[in-house]
Amino acid sequence: MKPYLAAVLACFLMCASCVPDDTAEKKATQDGEETTQTAAPAVAVQPTSPTTIWKGHYIFGHESNTFRPCGSDTVYWLVGDRRTVERLKMRYAQAATDPYEEVYVELKGKIIYAPPDEGVAAGYPAQLRLEEALVVKKKSDMDCGGKKK
Repeated sequence: MKPYLAAVLACFLMCASCVPDDTAEKKATQDGEETTQTAAPAVAVQPTSPTTIWKGHYIFGHESNTFRPCGSDTVYWLVGDRRTVERLKMRYAQAATDPYEEVYVELKGKIIYAPPDEGVAAGYPAQLRLEEALVVKKKSDMDCGGKKK
């Protein structure tokens, strides 16, 4: 595990353990009456990686919107604003010739180290938040630093 990932994960676990169980706190006033103060509910902070250029393979299809970085077996669910994701899907359709075909991509974005909350996406360990699709092309042996045969 990369050192910064370990540090982010450690921070996340420490913060998660500090969430109070009770949001109401009772205090006695000077005249002996009790008052109740309600704290605002804690907001879960999702740790993320820095924005990076990610190189790897992307698959889009029914219940599939995934990215696997070069040299990794980890697959991330891809998220982003609707317009940016739609542009990626259009470029995918131009590069892929078969359904669920892997295409090579270079994406600008960051990893959100929390699985999606619901649906098919919840089965993935984390998400890649897409900011921009820089390269989308047909998969080849040259992807990910491969050598031409």
